[in-house]
Amino acid sequence: MISLMQYYRPQKRALDYNHKRTHYSNPYFKPQRTVESRRRFIYNLLIVTIALGSWCYFLIFSSYFKITGWEIYGLKQYGQSEIEAPLKKFLAEKKISIFPFENIFILNERDLNRQLSSQFALQGVQVKKYYPNKMILTFQEKSEKIPVYNSDKIYILADDGTIAAIKEGTNGWYKTVQQETSTSIDLDKVAADAQTKGLPAYPIFCDAYSNKQDLKVGNAYPIKKTIKIASDFIDSIKSKTKLDIKSASIIDNKLGPKIIINTTNNWIIYLNSEDDGVKQFYKLYIVLNNELKDLNKPVEYIDLRFGD
Repeated sequence: MISLMQYYRPQKRALDYNHKRTHYSNPYFKPQRTVESRRRFIYNLLIVTIALGSWCYFLIFSSYFKITGWEIYGLKQYGQSEIEAPLKKFLAEKKISIFPFENIFILNERDLNRQLSSQFALQGVQVKKYYPNKMILTFQEKSEKIPVYNSDKIYILADDGTIAAIKEGTNGWYKTVQQETSTSIDLDKVAADAQTKGLPAYPIFCDAYSNKQDLKVGNAYPIKKTIKIASDFIDSIKSKTKLDIKSASIIDNKLGPKIIINTTNNWIIYLNSEDDGVKQFYKLYIVLNNELKDLNKPVEYIDLRFGD
């Protein structure tokens, strides 16, 4: 007879075998890698790294993606040769001393705008890339607005106070006197010279306050805040009254710049160099509506520097 123990023994082995299989199929069980599998992993990783590195080197440093041609549009105030010289110099430089800007993947609008805007009066430059090595540049220039005589130069400013162009002016239009007034500036000489220079159709500014400096196109004008006050005042007059402005003079008042506005009907208007130009205009606007309705009325001067 077969004992019950012998009958159940094979079944016990089967249960033991299934128990071992269940143990190795446990998802939380992680068998250790063999030395061979580690070597294979490192080898594969090295191959992938070399492949990616070679591909990146080809994209960045290969002459295939080096910018060799471009087209330029939108220039009005500058010639193409004026732009191309600093453009070539910029492309020859490297970003963080490693990556060449002449690579079409490295070149970007922000870096190009920062470089060229420091040398030209530009609103911006749009870059359109044509892979692998061509690009189209569309320039938006700042418009010339305010002609400013300073020493023997004429600085033509954009609306934001940056220098858009520089021209040769004339000498001897300003004389230093002990008590400075508007008569220390020879406005007739300035006006005669301005007629020969093709300046913007805007009242002439005579800056006898700033010292002569080595300024370049794209630089901010030294007293642009004062210029802005006077130009805002003039713009408000042109848009809201029939008063015609001939010139604006800025001279040294010992305490700071003094702004003098001359009109074509021979009025002299004094502005302060701190308050907003539009605010000072409305002070004049009240006077024009209440006391000076007749623009042909002789007036010695109008002083807007004090009071509300």
